[in-house]
Amino acid sequence: MLARCTRTFLDIESGSMREVGEEFETTPERLSAINSTRYGQLAEEVAEKPADEPTAPHRDADEAPKRTQRGRRGTRTKTEE
Repeated sequence: MLARCTRTFLDIESGSMREVGEEFETTPERLSAINSTRYGQLAEEVAEKPADEPTAPHRDADEAPKRTQRGRRGTRTKTEE
């Protein structure tokens, strides 16, 4: 199961510092143990991503979007004197 940190904490089992937003693999029992401390809920379960996600269609080189050339910002044009 995948879990995401809601608060920074020291994961004693792995010996690493878990930062807010970090996702890590764990078991339901371990997640329950992490959240049963006196510090409250430290991590939450994240829904697993489906294995067969649709991917973006492959583009050939000649189908690539055309890029336009833009001038440089902040440059002055020379005036005739």
